[in-house]
Amino acid sequence: MPRCHPGYSRATRCELHTFVDASEKAYAFAVYWRTEDEDGKVNVTLAAARARVAPLKLTSIPRLELQAAVLGCRLARTAADEYQLKADRSLWSDSRTVLAWLRAGPRSFKPFVAHRVGEIEEDTQAKEWRWVPTKQNVADDATRGAPVNFTQHHRWFTGPMFLYEPADSWPAEKTEQAAPNGEERTPSVAPSILEPRVSDTLPSPHRFSSWLRLIRATARVLQAIHRFRAPLRQCQLQADDSQHRSRPDVVPCRQADRTGRAILAEDNIPPLAAEHIVWAEEL
Repeated sequence: MPRCHPGYSRATRCELHTFVDASEKAYAFAVYWRTEDEDGKVNVTLAAARARVAPLKLTSIPRLELQAAVLGCRLARTAADEYQLKADRSLWSDSRTVLAWLRAGPRSFKPFVAHRVGEIEEDTQAKEWRWVPTKQNVADDATRGAPVNFTQHHRWFTGPMFLYEPADSWPAEKTEQAAPNGEERTPSVAPSILEPRVSDTLPSPHRFSSWLRLIRATARVLQAIHRFRAPLRQCQLQADDSQHRSRPDVVPCRQADRTGRAILAEDNIPPLAAEHIVWAEEL
């Protein structure tokens, strides 16, 4: 095949186009130079291409397509470095799943997809990846066995026909919602520590046949909560401010614990306060 690139030296615009594809048999990826001169003449020539046998281990087609995208990205980087020419890049794939992965970023997926998407992001941007129909994807020719009439005039060497046309006539992807495929990372949400609510500790109304008895039992629970919280608040004050240790009105933690146990004694149960009864009626 000819290794020269017609119009390369006098081109006013250079573009690097990479096509990737994969099947159960092989990966394939090809890089093309597209040049345009002052007269608007377009030349498309093959810069580099590779094909590899797919692994024997059973792998899903989207994963194979993603691996082909990784290898195509590496080849495109090598071609750009060797020619040492700044050019606009476009990378083409017929897999909508792979394009959706690249747009979502690596953090959204499991390790296999995340690592490869991360590698692709190091060299390319998501906007540089474009969709191409399978019939117009030249890399597809190398994943399905030897094509018919494989001569130097085959599109594998000359590139797809749409590259010879203006950019506004190139294939465009229809926006579709990507369906889940099992590669998404499941977020692990730690159980939140909820503040205990007073209503969770109140007696159940179904256990009482008298409204007055329910109010008195609820008021008694509220009274106990109020009295148990008082020693704990004093302990917190003691821990926050060391100066409180010398104050006689602050109860030490050990004393607060004894005070809480003393509240449970029958001879220390105080009469119900009006505020607790009113609070119980409001609940």
